[in-house]
Amino acid sequence: MTFSDKDNTQVSKLNKNELIEYKEALSEYFIDYRDTLKLDERIQFGIEIEYDKFPKERVDDFIAIRYPKWESKFETSLHYGGEVTSPILNDNKDSWESIREVCDFLRIAGAQESEEAGAHIHVGADIMGINIYRWIKLVKLILAYENILYRYSAGEYTRLRDNFNSVCYPFALDLLEDYNCIKHLGVSNNVVYKLLNKSRFQSINFKNVEQNNITDRMRKNTIEFRFPNATLEPIIWQNNTNTFVRFLLATRKELDEEYIEYRMNCLGDHFDNGFYDYIDEEGALHFADQIFDNDLDKAAFLRQYYKDFSNIDPYTQYKLTKRFINN
Repeated sequence: MTFSDKDNTQVSKLNKNELIEYKEALSEYFIDYRDTLKLDERIQFGIEIEYDKFPKERVDDFIAIRYPKWESKFETSLHYGGEVTSPILNDNKDSWESIREVCDFLRIAGAQESEEAGAHIHVGADIMGINIYRWIKLVKLILAYENILYRYSAGEYTRLRDNFNSVCYPFALDLLEDYNCIKHLGVSNNVVYKLLNKSRFQSINFKNVEQNNITDRMRKNTIEFRFPNATLEPIIWQNNTNTFVRFLLATRKELDEEYIEYRMNCLGDHFDNGFYDYIDEEGALHFADQIFDNDLDKAAFLRQYYKDFSNIDPYTQYKLTKRFINN
């Protein structure tokens, strides 16, 4: 079985035997680094690469010489490390090559990922526009799939880093309570922004959104996905970017609203079970069908989500899983 961007298999509708065959093929699949994700080039994004146990001064020198439009910064949560921040990027070969080269430098020079470090991705908020129904769809997608995104965002590691509850905590349960209070009212954009904009340290940060000028592309008008584990693997950066951008773009599509409502109604179950500790297979398959429109994107997402195809628990060691990256 091959995964092509020309096909669009509805993986959530596979029967038992078909799903077994699909997962067997997926277990042998390695994610490739692509020249382009075939996103609209007007879409803007930026990344923040946190690293640990490495002198920032050496990173300063590399960035100044090789990528002066990038920034090398201190990161207060890391005692001996820092953060490399990209300029505004678009989906093209030059952007992906720059990410690869910065990651390769850090990894080869000896910088490390740690449980205290993260990998933040900013997406230009203008991608959402001002349509209130798209913002309400985004609220519902977060409610339905936040637990899916958390497991996925552990990247190539078995589990999320220990400090996620303080630096990128889940907010779907609080969001659901607030949403249920206002959903029967005439909801305005400002009301929805207020629902989403509770804290900079929640899983998805909306504090940078220019609420009165959502289409602004000049200032830091972004939606920040904070929860991914730190990584120096460019393929994980690319895969995460593709997933988060298409998560926002899904608000433009016709979604399976009945299934999303079902997910919202049983939201507490995911948290009771340790929302990132287990494979929520039904949810992940539906997520893939709702968010992506081709088999290649679905396979890349699901391979990172399944990792080594095993459930974990809060005491599982934080370590690399079976490799699924095509280097």
